[in-house]
Amino acid sequence: MSKPKHYAPVLQPAAKPKTVKGKKVASRRSAEAQPLAEPVYHSTVALGHQLKNLQRMEFDAEGGVLKALEESDMARVNFAEKVAEAVNVSKKQTKYSGLISVNVPVEATIAQEVEGRMSRLKTSHNQAWRKPSKASEVPPPNIKNVFTPNLIVEEPIMDVPTLASLDVRPEPCSPKVAFELYKHMMCWDS
Repeated sequence: MSKPKHYAPVLQPAAKPKTVKGKKVASRRSAEAQPLAEPVYHSTVALGHQLKNLQRMEFDAEGGVLKALEESDMARVNFAEKVAEAVNVSKKQTKYSGLISVNVPVEATIAQEVEGRMSRLKTSHNQAWRKPSKASEVPPPNIKNVFTPNLIVEEPIMDVPTLASLDVRPEPCSPKVAFELYKHMMCWDS
């Protein structure tokens, strides 16, 4: 059994630059082999023209979709699934129930919010709410509307015994304890 031969790619030496009138000029063969070896004049101008041509062209979205559906089986299957999902929904069932309308009437929203706030406010039933004509006619707010009935009524608790006066008298300590305290104080002072 013979080992497989590994062939290394043959590297051709780059063509030696020719000298014309004392200047080195690269041969055409080296430029063709490595197209990015040398900069090309006016290449950015050519790219600019291509971009302008692309901007002038109109994009045909419908034609692009039809072309993609003709060429790709996966795109065709995905498109068919989305269409079937949208078509097979009954009219009673709303597919997107969590969506909120973007065009909300401002007046209706404000009226609904005012009505909600007024329903939360406790007012006496015999007085109808009316808009005052002057600032002096505005009644002051009733603070009791904020509190629940169990917080409005307070009753004092009278069965708490009074504190007895304590007689505090100094007690004499032994001389041993006094000298011990004196030693500690001297240690801390030094």
